[in-house]
Amino acid sequence: MPDPRAKSFPDMVALTVANHRQPSPFSLQLMLAIFWEESLFKNVRQLEGGPGIGFGQVERKSLFFLGGNQPLAVQHGYSVPGVSTATTEVSDPISVQISSCYLLHLFHHPTNPGPDKVKFALEGYAGVRAAAGTPLTATQRLAIIQGWRNCELQLAMFPLMSGKIQVTPDTFIPELEVQLMNCLQKARAFAPNAPDALGGGSERTIRQRLFPTLWHVPLLASQFPAFMSPGIQLVQGSSGPMVSILQHLVNRQDVPDYMIATDGAFGPITRSAVKAFQGFRGLTADGIVGSMTKQALVKA
Repeated sequence: MPDPRAKSFPDMVALTVANHRQPSPFSLQLMLAIFWEESLFKNVRQLEGGPGIGFGQVERKSLFFLGGNQPLAVQHGYSVPGVSTATTEVSDPISVQISSCYLLHLFHHPTNPGPDKVKFALEGYAGVRAAAGTPLTATQRLAIIQGWRNCELQLAMFPLMSGKIQVTPDTFIPELEVQLMNCLQKARAFAPNAPDALGGGSERTIRQRLFPTLWHVPLLASQFPAFMSPGIQLVQGSSGPMVSILQHLVNRQDVPDYMIATDGAFGPITRSAVKAFQGFRGLTADGIVGSMTKQALVKA
């Protein structure tokens, strides 16, 4: 079974928007880059018994500096209630707060000389040892930070609105997903269509974890399981949210010459697009959307 704590990219945007401690010299996009590079958005203790906590893999011993009895933490507003060096696992919101506040701790630390206090903090956050315990060289540490920065700059090209990527009616969703994955690859390389290592043997790919079906339309995404039910069949004349889901899925395909309105009305144009998709995938091109057509739409 997939790990329920393995997060999609939209989930991580929403979590970070809601919990990144402000004001901060560290951008939302930089935090997302760090979370991706450190843990692939998986909020668990570091693998192989490591000491890291949460998405940003902050060491447990560092939680000492975030306590409510620490003068600097109180003065600069980066204390995190309830965490201590005994903490072993935290909730998703607290995980974001820990990383955000630990960066602020490094930024405000008395030994931070400036003038580039952000650079000093990032070098401290990158650490001195790799996951396996071997020392990081200065070159390796700078490469990690440069990856974060490159990812940050690329993500800054995409407006982040209310915890979601801004999607307009003219947005071509598959292309947007590719662009966002290219951004994340600046922080850590991955093959989008490789099996999802966090999926516990499922057939999901990394891309499918990062961008679940209809991630860009949350109200429709909640109805997707009902849409996939074998008992639901859509034909010309059908209407409602299930048809909107169908239209969104058709628009994701590589069938040429069809981009249909997602108006929830199964009219002749939608039927023609469905028939074109069915023929393109070697299915019976009858314009009837049953189980086989829905499975093909999801897997394509």
